Amino acid sequence: MIICDRQGSFFPGKDADKVMNKHKETFQGQGITEYAIIIALVVSVAVMSLEAAGTSVREVFCRVLDGLGASSQYCESAYCQSSFDSMDGWESAKGFGWEARDGQLCNTSNAWRNYLYNQCSMEDHVPDDYTVHLNGATLSEGNGYGIFFRLQNYDDRPNGYAFQYDPGLRGFVVRKWVNGHEINPPIVRNRVPGYDWHGSARDLEVQVKGDTFTAFVDGEEVLTFTDPNYESGGVGLRTWDSTSVCMDNFSIEPLR
Repeated sequence: MIICDRQGSFFPGKDADKVMNKHKETFQGQGITEYAIIIALVVSVAVMSLEAAGTSVREVFCRVLDGLGASSQYCESAYCQSSFDSMDGWESAKGFGWEARDGQLCNTSNAWRNYLYNQCSMEDHVPDDYTVHLNGATLSEGNGYGIFFRLQNYDDRPNGYAFQYDPGLRGFVVRKWVNGHEINPPIVRNRVPGYDWHGSARDLEVQVKGDTFTAFVDGEEVLTFTDPNYESGGVGLRTWDSTSVCMDNFSIEPLR
């Protein structure tokens, strides 16, 4: 057998077989590389499509695992969490007003504006979309407490949203904050006549996804709303009007 290369040289016999094998390996290598590029392009388009639809790749991955009855530390880990053994990871706007006490976070000041910010939520590894959990919050006196989310301006003039129970409005509300001021009327209100916010340990959850936000109390959805103003930001807590409240656990987790 005789073969001619691209430069016109001839390779008789066994040399021809070597050349053929070499060309075969080259073509196989090219094929694998091309397939890898095509797969990478398909995956990139799929990822961009999911993100454009408001769905994270992490969310899809975790849903698939959940459907298969499997689990992954990647899906279970929280972005931020605190069992309130100490005040590590928390910053008060005024430098006082809160303390870690017997494994709980409790406010110690009845000041009208009492803000506490979660420092972890300000870091780059926390995405714009997340779920906030506040567990075992027990209000013993005063008018209430709230959860800031999509929070900006970590000082005494916060911007963002706050979810809370408002006794004056007799229901759950979300208020927009601009430069430390609550904007009236609330963005959304769910009136719950006869609801008692005091004396019971409450579990709160706020789901933050795109421009849509949903709040739960003790596992029950209490309100949802859409607002485009604050597209990113961290998490904080607030109390007001002679309030005394203690809380058991806090976490910021991926959306489920």
